[in-house]
Formats: sequence, structure tokens, C-alpha cells
Amino acid sequence: MLINKKKRVSNTYIKARKNSSIFGLDCEVLSLDDAYCVQKESLKSRSDISAWKLGGSTDLTRKLFKTESVYYGAIESKFVFNASDVVLPKFIEHPVGELEITFKLSREVENLAQFDLRSEPIDTFIESVLPSIEMPWSQFPLPEAGLNVLVADSCAAGLLILGEEYSWNGDTAIQLPCQLNGNECLVEGNVNNIVMTPSGALREFLLLAKQHQLSLRQGQYVATGGCTPCVPLPVNEVLTVTFQELGGFSFKLLGE
Repeated sequence: MLINKKKRVSNTYIKARKNSSIFGLDCEVLSLDDAYCVQKESLKSRSDISAWKLGGSTDLTRKLFKTESVYYGAIESKFVFNASDVVLPKFIEHPVGELEITFKLSREVENLAQFDLRSEPIDTFIESVLPSIEMPWSQFPLPEAGLNVLVADSCAAGLLILGEEYSWNGDTAIQLPCQLNGNECLVEGNVNNIVMTPSGALREFLLLAKQHQLSLRQGQYVATGGCTPCVPLPVNEVLTVTFQELGGFSFKLLGE
């Protein structure tokens, strides 16, 4: 009976993502474990997953969603871009975004079961590090709907735009200010906003991935949480992301 209920709720989320409908009362009875089951079920209807996004890694998201733990969602390949002109999908009418440190995963993530993830050096699982901007999107009323709805909705996965890859030299090399500029400064922040450091957030995700038996792959990306607040993004304007010492990139959002 519980399995049927999870499947029914899962279908509700999938329909809501596709058709912009509002969730029904069934969604309110989800536990966090149920929410991850719903997310996993919904991923079966999507194409290739090339990135994961993390939440619960900043004081703000922990306060908004009343948690002390990292949570995650998946991003489809078609919504992950290298820095360039990016055509906005029609469903994103009001783009918002936040600057994030993103890791590219090494081949060792494909065999997490053989590692003690609490003691293994995190460098084992990192191929490179990239500046990025993550653009969340959801049709659900967040944060009011709560953590379980957010997780079931794949952590409000939208778009991920990536800058250039850099060698990973440890968290101390990237605990620096960052900024997003358009015709004016849109937002400023700091990598130190990630309460357990970006690599610490990655470790928490890998522990969850092992627990939930996720099929991680070499070359997938993990965006580790907002180094800045999430702010509205202008369309048809050159935007520049800058991470001190890590570098930056420019891009433009184009309306369809």
C-alpha cells in the first residue's frame, strides 16, 4: 500500500514539473525518505543526469528548510551548459541564480562501496573544480512547502552554467569573495558561506549517495550550494561571474 502511495505521489510531482500544476494534499504526508524515493522514481522519466545540486550547505538554506543536513537533487544534461549564450527554457519565466563552487567527479565515485567515506581524502573523488552559477526552478511554493517537497522536486533543479576547469588544490585556495555583475553589481558573496566548506559539502553528498545507492559517474558535476544569495537575473545582458583566485566567466541568458 505504501509503495502504491509513493508511486501516486511521484506521479503528482512529475505532472507538476511538466504541466505547472500545484501539488495535492498527498504530497504533504511525505517523510524525507519518501521524498528521496519520489525523486528517484521521477528520475526514471528523465534523460541523462550530468550534474547534482546540493542544498542545506549554508546557514540560510538550513534556516529556510529547517534542517542541519545536506540534501541533493539531479540536473539533466540538457540543462547543464558551458559559459556562453544560453537560451532559457520556456518554463523559466523569471530566472534567478546564485554563484556556486562546482566539482567534477573522478572515476573513483563509481565504486563508493569500497571506500570509508568519512576517512578517505576528499581529493580521491575530485577531478577538477569550476566556478559556476546555479539557477533553481520549481513550480512549488518554496520554502513554504518545506524540505520534503523540495527534495521530491529534485531540489528545485533548473540550470547549471559552468566556467573553466581548474586543478583542485584544497578549500583554502578558494575561500575567497565572489561577485556577479551585469550592467551593475547584482550580488556579492563568499565561498565561506558554505558552512562545512565546499569539499565538506561534497563529502556529505557522497555519504548520502552511498546510502541511497546512487549511480554516480566520472565526469558528473556537483554544485555545492550558494556562495551568494539567489537573485533575479536579467535576460539579454552580458553577466560576469568572478571568483577571486579561481577565475570567472561571462554568459548571456537569451529568451526563446
